[in-house]
Amino acid sequence: MLWAWLLLAVIGLFVIRFIYQEWTNPLNSLPGPRGDPLLGVMRTIINEPPMQPHLRWAKEFKSPLIHYKYDFRKILVQFVF
Repeated sequence: MLWAWLLLAVIGLFVIRFIYQEWTNPLNSLPGPRGDPLLGVMRTIINEPPMQPHLRWAKEFKSPLIHYKYDFRKILVQFVF
């Protein structure tokens, strides 16, 4: 029974660590599109021609740096105009 409590504690610590890292990630302060909570902007990127969403977001957010979530990862894109 003790091993079950230990396993639960370890899983809880990993979950708390993951949530803390998500909330304190410095990329969160950069502008970028909001997507689905699970897949991010994957559907937008797959359904449009290459680089079109990125260029549209750069114009929309008026920033040379944007970030977005794609497949559980945070992606940082830098544009040089």
